[in-house]
Amino acid sequence: MKGAFPEPPAIPEELLRPVEHPILERDKSGPRPIGALGEIAPALALGFDFLFTIAAGGFLGWLVDYGVKSGPIGVLVGLFIGFLAATVRLIRRTQQIDQRSRIDLPVRRGSGPGGQGGRKG
Repeated sequence: MKGAFPEPPAIPEELLRPVEHPILERDKSGPRPIGALGEIAPALALGFDFLFTIAAGGFLGWLVDYGVKSGPIGVLVGLFIGFLAATVRLIRRTQQIDQRSRIDLPVRRGSGPGGQGGRKG
């Protein structure tokens, strides 16, 4: 069966060059644009995190009420503890986001506290 298949044709030069991929390669002038959902996704994540943390506290309180056969005290205490935990998580997450955004921002010199902008000298 030698010689049953012909030799394959040569690969064109255009197919040998690497393709520039716009999504994988970042633009040097700045960050690439994000879609509308990508812009609100961090806010949605914070909101859902807040909501589900409160709901988890209420559910744990309900489990305590169900196990102890008590009134709605466990649910109310669970919701209160869930609200406190959600508030702490929200504050920590927003501080992390703020720190990350400050790293990306350029530093302006000569204004603000410690700067030379407002001094007469």
